[in-house]
Amino acid sequence: IHMMVGEAGREGKRRTVCHAGEKLLLEARGLTRAGVIYDINLTLHEGEVLGLAGLMGAGKTSLARALFGADALTDGELYLRGQRIRLDSPQAAIRAGIALVPEDRRKHGLFTQMSILSNVALPQLDRLTRWGTVSGRDEQVLAEDAVRRFDIKTASVQQIVHYLSGGNQQKVVLAKWLAREPQVVILDEPTCGI
Repeated sequence: IHMMVGEAGREGKRRTVCHAGEKLLLEARGLTRAGVIYDINLTLHEGEVLGLAGLMGAGKTSLARALFGADALTDGELYLRGQRIRLDSPQAAIRAGIALVPEDRRKHGLFTQMSILSNVALPQLDRLTRWGTVSGRDEQVLAEDAVRRFDIKTASVQQIVHYLSGGNQQKVVLAKWLAREPQVVILDEPTCGI
């Protein structure tokens, strides 16, 4: 860690955040995608951070994509706040309140040839559209708020994302999803390439 970030790693006490009685947010039972992931069971409570670890090829990204509806499951059940849900597309996941920050932000998380404004606004179009027209003013406010909240280093919200640093690109990905106020945020290798 010292060689990578310039400081020694700090070992901390392991704390349990979840207490008996907290509300169950997400539950997966027997999630399977033939040839990729097998019989995955997990529970996530409100306010809890759940980490999954494994070697490359162990299925972390495949599980993240399946939980976001990007890859079809062949078996298993998924429950959100006790209600069974079927995530057969990313749109279904977004409607259910699930967001994914993918491992490869340039390939799957951003439109690199578009502006910060466009990237932040795209997942919000349903909220920014009135009478079939996107509110340019609301888009601008949303993007400026994202730049401010996430301290994105840029001259303007019109900046093309391709020209931002990797860390600032990752901030744009986080900002666009957190602006939707999702119930569940899946982060797949969020510090990769930063």
